[in-house]
Formats: sequence, C-alpha cells, structure tokens
Amino acid sequence: ERERDDPSLSSGILASWRFHQRLGLQSGLFYSLTSIHIDPQVLFASQAPDGSIIYRYNTSAGYANIASKGSPAPSIGDSMTTTEAKLNLHSINLPVLLQYELGKHKLKFTPSAGIAVSLMTKAVLKTEMSDNNNREKEFSESLRGTSKFYWSVMASGTVSYEIGKSCRIYAAPMFRFAVSPITNNNVVETF
Repeated sequence: ERERDDPSLSSGILASWRFHQRLGLQSGLFYSLTSIHIDPQVLFASQAPDGSIIYRYNTSAGYANIASKGSPAPSIGDSMTTTEAKLNLHSINLPVLLQYELGKHKLKFTPSAGIAVSLMTKAVLKTEMSDNNNREKEFSESLRGTSKFYWSVMASGTVSYEIGKSCRIYAAPMFRFAVSPITNNNVVETF
C-alpha cells in the first residue's frame, strides 16, 4: 500500500534463428531496472541474528538491516522515522521465445511466446532516517529475502516493414509475467 512503481526500463538485444519457413527461435540478453517509490515509515530497533541492534526496513522485495551511524546505539524498541525511499532492482534476463511469421513481402507480423530466467544482480535502497536529534542518509545494497533467480513467461508481437532490399523497420512490444516470486523467505511473496 505504501509502494508505487516509478518509471522503469528494460533494454537488450535479441537474435532470431529460423529452422523452418515460418518458425524460429529468438533469444538474447536484457537488462532490467525496476524502480519503486516508498512512502515514509517508522522503523523500530530489533536484535539481528549476530546480536547487534539494527533497524529493519521492510519492502515488498525483501528487507534491509540498517545500523544507525549518527546517533547513539539504539535499544530494542527505539524508533526512527524515514523520509521517502527509493528501491532500485537490477536484473539480467535471458528469454527463449518460439516465433511464427505471418505475412508476405514488405509487411510481416511475427507473434512469439516463451519463457525467461532472470538473475537479480543488485537491489539498492536509499532513504533518510531521523530521530529527535539526528538526520542521516542511508544506503543499502544488501536486500535480504530477495531470490537470486526467478522465472517469467513472455510474449511479443513484432511488426516489420521492408523499406529497402536490406533494410527493415521493426516495432516489437513485449509482455512479461512472473511465474515465480522475486522474494525468498520474506514476510510477503512478490511477483
């Protein structure tokens, strides 16, 4: 309820291999950046497994243990207020799609469908925390409860138009739907 998607991006390269007149396989590599805006919240100090006292910042993609640097060591139950936060999830995606080409001559339509495996490469949480006396910027690159790998199904509908003997213009919107969660042993299961 307190998280909103910010503009995100995916970029990559695909290659196709025809094994029949109309059938082919398509694969490649994509980089994805998912950005999430998180509303301010109150964090409470608790004991970490190593015995230290930390603030636990929960998100839908996992959680970060944040140790307060600027104020005296917290006690269990102490609280800090955060400002708005930004969570960036970075992943590398490897899709494999089956294609079927329709049309002849200049205009062609090629629907495709398949699966993709994704590797979460980095999760970065940025926020500011404050108590009555101190304000400090926090930056965490170690989100816990996030799965390293997750699966999704993909579909695409490529439209191409030949504008010369060796030149075509392509438009290829893609749809991706997660079938396994990006979280692992987290309080919520997120796809």
